[in-house]
Amino acid sequence: MALPGYAYRDPLQQMLDAEARSCKGCAFQTKAWGKETCSKQDQKYGRRCRHYTDREQDMYQAYPRKATVQVAAANDRPRTGLEECLHCWAEWMRRSDRDLGIKGPRSLSDGEAAQMRRENEIAEATDAMMASLRPSHRWAIKKKFELARVWDYPHLDLAVAYDEATQQLEQLLRKNVATRMLFS
Repeated sequence: MALPGYAYRDPLQQMLDAEARSCKGCAFQTKAWGKETCSKQDQKYGRRCRHYTDREQDMYQAYPRKATVQVAAANDRPRTGLEECLHCWAEWMRRSDRDLGIKGPRSLSDGEAAQMRRENEIAEATDAMMASLRPSHRWAIKKKFELARVWDYPHLDLAVAYDEATQQLEQLLRKNVATRMLFS
């Protein structure tokens, strides 16, 4: 009996391909009752799903990355209202939602906790306003802040779509209760 064609390739390449289809190394991989499982709800363990995230890559994402849209340093000029909203939103999107436990002995002061709550309110309001934008405009903003890997609209120019998106988003954010104070 003959083997399938792929079985005659390099054994190392076969092992790498098999591992690329598995959950091995996923950040959501957990061990429960001595058995490997997926911590994502309703996900079957063993076959790589769309939620796969490298454990090593996830370790480096704990540190904030610089956004693609370069914002001037704080001592040059203050951020505009739109820049502040988009900055808070991008940081909020990059935060890991899996780290819901106790971080350690460091606790936030009242001022830091209030600042974090305010930034979360701004980010959530920005996200809600972005939901009313056209999909290509949402995608342009995500692509600009490196939250999307590919540009799914080849017929559009990214720079033009981003400019249109920010103009429409700014109009919406000026009317929002949580963000209107940033535009005064």
